[in-house]
Amino acid sequence: CKLRELEWPDHWWWSDSARLAGPGGPEDPTLEWVDAAFAAVGQESPPNPDISAEEWLIRKGASVQALAAAEACYANDFGCGLAQLGLRELITENLAWDAGEAYLLLDRSLR
Repeated sequence: CKLRELEWPDHWWWSDSARLAGPGGPEDPTLEWVDAAFAAVGQESPPNPDISAEEWLIRKGASVQALAAAEACYANDFGCGLAQLGLRELITENLAWDAGEAYLLLDRSLR
């Protein structure tokens, strides 16, 4: 089995504007905003009571497109939507993360 390591995320497809964003392409301010917000979430104070990641992003001024990107990339990694993902969970994961930013792709199934 061969393994490829790619930058995370590899590419984004914005269906509403039929535009591809990714490494080597033009900068995308929406993706940069979302990535910066999630990278810095560990600096947030844990709310009591907890709020959803969706509410947190809305309070930070997220655009509709930023919410869509966060839903597709970050919430999906937790196996839920932004409305079901708690800010406390994001903070905890951010502070404990030690696996780097790359992800691995296999050239075939391991079955």
